[in-house]
Amino acid sequence: MRVLLAATPGAGHVMPLIPILNAFRAAGHDVAFAISDEIVVPGLDSSVRRFTKAAPRFPVCPYPHGPERTAWWVRVNAEMAWASYLSTLEIIEEFKPDIIVRDSAERGAYLAAEVLRIPHVNVLVGAESVLNPYIERERLISEPLRKSLGLPEDPSGSTQIPLGIALTHPRFFGGRADLHPYSTFYCVDPPAEPRETDTGRPSVLVSLGSSMTVPHTRFAHRVLTGLLRDDVRITVAVPDHLRHELVEEFPRADILGFDDLSPHLEHADVVVSHGGFGTVRAALHRGIPMHITPFWSDQFLNAECITECGAGLALPWDSCSPQELAESVLRVVRESTFRNAAHAFSEDAHALPGAEECVRDIASII
Repeated sequence: MRVLLAATPGAGHVMPLIPILNAFRAAGHDVAFAISDEIVVPGLDSSVRRFTKAAPRFPVCPYPHGPERTAWWVRVNAEMAWASYLSTLEIIEEFKPDIIVRDSAERGAYLAAEVLRIPHVNVLVGAESVLNPYIERERLISEPLRKSLGLPEDPSGSTQIPLGIALTHPRFFGGRADLHPYSTFYCVDPPAEPRETDTGRPSVLVSLGSSMTVPHTRFAHRVLTGLLRDDVRITVAVPDHLRHELVEEFPRADILGFDDLSPHLEHADVVVSHGGFGTVRAALHRGIPMHITPFWSDQFLNAECITECGAGLALPWDSCSPQELAESVLRVVRESTFRNAAHAFSEDAHALPGAEECVRDIASII
């Protein structure tokens, strides 16, 4: 079977698809990835066939909340969806896939699949994409485009997400579990490895992703300034172009570029992050508690869910002095209730079907 995976331009949208891509390859299927050339993808096998897809990048929204953000979101995403639709048509013509697997924000591949009547599934890579309000927001974008392409209306979103691959556990959402009926939950992360713990010298992993909405340097400065006053092992992952400056200023810390964090997660006692869902999922599925400082979009939801399930704490950016941030992070390390809650979540997540079952379920719709 020929499988085309497609993602919108953003590492947080691309990277959750990699375990699914690897599972398709392990099952002997012919796979290709349609993503922007500008996206760096740590952990992606260089032998995977890669097609260049528009749009090249996702712009930064100037409105964190409110009606202005909604209007901007609809306009920009509609423009990106159309550019993606046109480039995906060309990729389909060359690769001739039997099925398309796309991330939840990759609307161009969805439209191309509908027009050409190719089976497709949606990988719900963000927490909010599993919730019913997400479907309604998606309709704001997709319905005018569907109409312009001569496709019938889709009021329930049943064609938009005929099979939603959700990469977390339903209990992540706690009391706000307004889950749409097309979601099927899987755990594609490896089980937690036994970790050697050193309660006297905790290990902190700081993952700040690549999103331009995060003030990477200032955030890293506050974390490092606060935590390096204590006897703490600290590893910080920032965009590649910011690494050199931090290496010179903080020689006692391990400063990474935009990298595959899997090896570093094995040794972490806590993960400090802005709350991108990929990092949240990776930490929780390994039983590692978290500390989140959200900046926009679903990061606020992720922070609320983490605190509600007891697997970590959240601290607003405005309250993040170096001392307050360090004290809050070390509280997550030292109080066993956070670690226990994260471990319990990991056990629940790994009771879900894994990547092999996910691939079999996707293939079954053809």
